[in-house]
Formats: sequence, C-alpha cells, structure tokens
Amino acid sequence: RSDIRPVRSVVVSAPAQAGELQIVRLVKNGTKVNAGDVVVEFDATALKRQEVDRRAGLKQQEAELEQRRAQSRMAEEASATNLMRAQFDVNRAKLDVVDRDFVARIDLELARLTLSDAEQRLLEAEKRQVSDRAVQATELNRRIRRRDRDRQELERIQGVIASLQVRAPSAGTVSLMPNGRFGRMMGNPQDFREGDRAWGGAPILELP
Repeated sequence: RSDIRPVRSVVVSAPAQAGELQIVRLVKNGTKVNAGDVVVEFDATALKRQEVDRRAGLKQQEAELEQRRAQSRMAEEASATNLMRAQFDVNRAKLDVVDRDFVARIDLELARLTLSDAEQRLLEAEKRQVSDRAVQATELNRRIRRRDRDRQELERIQGVIASLQVRAPSAGTVSLMPNGRFGRMMGNPQDFREGDRAWGGAPILELP
C-alpha cells in the first residue's frame, strides 16, 4: 500500500477572515482548471445584507455630515456678525469718550461706562467665537471619524464578499480535500461537497 503525492501542489483554502461559510459551488474532483478559474464559491447572502445596511447607513451619515457642515458655517457667520457688532459698539463708544469743555461731566462718565460695557461685550464675543469654533470642530470631527469607520467597515465587507469567489492561483487538476468535520466516526472523512459548511482558512481543494 502506498500514497502517491505530487512533487508540487497548491492548496486552495476558504477565506480566513470570513468566519463560518457554506459552499454553494464547487468544481468536481479531477476537473482540469486554468489559473483564474473559479473553483469554489461560498454563500454571500448574509454579507450582502450587511453591505446594503452599511451602505444605507453611510449615505445617511454623509447627509448628516453635510448638514453639520452647513450648520457650522451658519454658526461661524453668526459669531462673526456678533463680533463685528461688538467691535462697532466699542468704536462708537470711544468717539463719545472725549473730554471736551462743552460736554457735561455726568455725560462723560456715562459715555465711559458705555465704553466699558461695550469692551466687555466685545471680550465676551471674542471668547464665544473661540468656544463656538471649538464645539463645532469637535462635533464635525466626531461625525467624520464615525463616517470613516463605517466606510472602512463597508470596504472590509466588500473585500470579504469578493473573497468568497475563490479562483485557482495556477493551472492544475482539482483534488478535493477531506472535510475533517464529517466521517471521523466511520473512518476516513469525506471530501468537501456543495452544501458543506467550512471554517475560515479550511483547505478545500488541492491543485497538483
């Protein structure tokens, strides 16, 4: 008794990062294939549902992000307007604080108080502008990071879906590998078949 083994052989395995898989199409034992031919295909139904959901969520996030950008621009314009108004009030109040002989002392003191109030409002407007910018930037960055995470997850799902169609890396004659999950109690395990479930990285067939 003996085993005949190839001098060179390529093992085709299930995608390592796809988790539990079900074989929906598998070439028959002894089939001659060329490099690039699809030799095994796994069920992508669940992943395609995830892709649709993730794509819809990403589209909604893009819309919300654009809305947030518009709100940020409006808030910046409002803040700049308030700052300009406060600066104008200060400049106008400075014109009234001029010690002239014909200006009554009480009117001069009132003008100085008005200037002080205007300068205080200007200071508050400047601080508010800095604070508003920080808040808007933080919220915008948070939404961008969440959008980018979802986009990366969508790309990962699409990559896994693409990997579920496994192509022959080289030409050869298909030799199906035994499915270690079946047939152990009865002796030698049976070869992989369509409909079988496979784990990530499981060797499905060999191309001697």
